[in-house]
Amino acid sequence: MIRFSLLEDRDRIFRRRHWLLQPGVFRLQSWVQDFNPNRVCSSLAQVWVRIMDLPMEYWQPSILEAMASAFGTLIRIDDHTIHRRMGHYARILVEVDMKMELIEKIMYKRSGVCSFANLVFEHLLEFCRNCGIVGHTTAVCTRGKKTEKESNTDRGRSHHRSASRN
Repeated sequence: MIRFSLLEDRDRIFRRRHWLLQPGVFRLQSWVQDFNPNRVCSSLAQVWVRIMDLPMEYWQPSILEAMASAFGTLIRIDDHTIHRRMGHYARILVEVDMKMELIEKIMYKRSGVCSFANLVFEHLLEFCRNCGIVGHTTAVCTRGKKTEKESNTDRGRSHHRSASRN
């Protein structure tokens, strides 16, 4: 937990959503009452994306940010892309919502003609469609599954769902 003595300092820090720390990205969020890290349900993941077959003249930050907005939020542009050291693909770090279906291609216009660039999402994290959490698959999800003992003691009782706090 970080405490700020000046509100202005806190506001300045929180204006940036992400902080790049090697080897990863540090993300800040405001404190919420009754916070329990074991109950954090996040479907967001930071993923490196290769934009294949995109001509180098489109490797400008503003263009790459516009492309990234079609499937997430741009966090960082790879140094090789910025300095155009490799011409095979542009590479960007994007925060994506794993609940959304990831697109395979993105359209761009070149000399008035529409072209497509393929997207390759590197090292996608496991995502559970059952509970909506990054880190495991539906096949091994334990949320909502009852043990044999719980199932036996619940027989004959009425069940209802209560609203969960987000």
